[in-house]
Amino acid sequence: MPQTRVVIDLDEELAAGLEAAAKRSKTSIEGFAAKAVARAVVDVEVWAEEEAAYADYERTGEAIPIAAVEQWVRSWGTDNELPPPLHCKVA
Repeated sequence: MPQTRVVIDLDEELAAGLEAAAKRSKTSIEGFAAKAVARAVVDVEVWAEEEAAYADYERTGEAIPIAAVEQWVRSWGTDNELPPPLHCKVA
């Protein structure tokens, strides 16, 4: 995959923490930082999806009740496997 070089300025404390973490994981600072940034990007994307889902719930009042999810999961692998539960108005 093509790579792009990004230069960032870190304060001394964060730079030292990054160096120590990379050393503990037995990887280069660059490799460790790239993995950390990739994980942070995924975390932000997941957070944005969760925020959007919650905003949709607030707008519509619809969600999937946990009891319905639990019943569905318990049915997995049985002869009477249930279809995924649907959104409905919740109290």
